[in-house]
Amino acid sequence: MEKRVRRPALARYRACRELARGATSGDFDLIVTHLPLVTCWTELFCGHRRKCPHVAFAFNFTKLPTGTRLMLMRRAFKTVDRLIVFSRFEKTLYGDHFRIADAEARIDVIPWRIRDPRTSRLPSPAESASESESHSSPKSGAVCAVGSQGRDYATLLEAMRRLPHIPLILVAGAKNLRGLNPPANVEARQNIPLAEAEAIIRRSRFVVVPLQDAQTACGHVTIVYSLFEERAVVATNSSALAEYVIPGRNGILVPPQDAGALARAIESLWNNPTEAHRLGAAGRELALTQCLESQTVDYFQRLVDQFSATGKT
Repeated sequence: MEKRVRRPALARYRACRELARGATSGDFDLIVTHLPLVTCWTELFCGHRRKCPHVAFAFNFTKLPTGTRLMLMRRAFKTVDRLIVFSRFEKTLYGDHFRIADAEARIDVIPWRIRDPRTSRLPSPAESASESESHSSPKSGAVCAVGSQGRDYATLLEAMRRLPHIPLILVAGAKNLRGLNPPANVEARQNIPLAEAEAIIRRSRFVVVPLQDAQTACGHVTIVYSLFEERAVVATNSSALAEYVIPGRNGILVPPQDAGALARAIESLWNNPTEAHRLGAAGRELALTQCLESQTVDYFQRLVDQFSATGKT
């Protein structure tokens, strides 16, 4: 039945129910749920019978819920022990929207972190030569935009129509491009493997992350990967990106839904490859300082120690 029924995702609710069963029977010392919907239903299934702490990882929303879903989430999130977000802006936004009591203590802010891709992949000799040339020559490659959540590709495509001499590779989902007509200098790719999307970022001059508005809390995955690969970032000036894109240091921020400003930023960086290279190098330094996967492992060790010290695990 789970294979036949697409919506609702029955497997998700079954998994939440099974997790809640273990959490209420004392089988676990700690449970960690990923993304808010799983957190919500796990906590609702637990009721007030949970016998171990519950940590909500990747507590992030592309669009804030309203109506019945908001009511259910407010009820569920009241009792979650710790919620982890990826920007200071989200801590305030979600704390207010979901009426989370003691949000200062219960919502933790950590950067989005990954394993350094340069140390974890084993490229072929041909790919190694190609990427070595790409990194050493700031004039190589096209511009790229990668990602699907919270993106404003209508504004990006309008900006690219004003820049017919600049090529852009756009990696997105079918929904992102519905009703849009990319100009001739934009190559759209859909449903490609993750490794191929990452290779597009590595071979680009720089990366563009256009977001829907100034409060869209998306783009972190693409941006952090770009930083590790020494790619400067041109992004929408969203409050959720303040810790990731620092104007003049590792990227450029532009006002939301402003095709003219976005076009000017792209053309400026395209015409100044030395600056693009400088911003990219600084971006990697930033990533190595705050965005390493090992730092998240250390964070969870401290969190477990805190729960143990208070007798919750």
